[in-house]
Amino acid sequence: MAFYSGLGPSVMGVFPYAGVNLAMYDGFRLAYTKFTKKEQVPKEMALVCGSLSGVLSSTATFPLE
Repeated sequence: MAFYSGLGPSVMGVFPYAGVNLAMYDGFRLAYTKFTKKEQVPKEMALVCGSLSGVLSSTATFPLE
C-alpha cells in the first residue's frame, strides 16, 4: 500500500490545474470571438488558446515546477 501513499495529494493537485486551465481556455476563446466577431474559432487559434491556457495554468498552480 505504500505505493499509493502519494496518490491522494497528486490527484488533489490536478483539480485546481484542470479548473484554471478550462476557465482560461474558455476565456481566451470567448475573447477571440468577441474581438473578431466570428462565431467559429479556427483550429490554429484554438491551438494557441489551448497552449497559452496550459502554460498559464501550469505556472499558476505549480509555480516551482
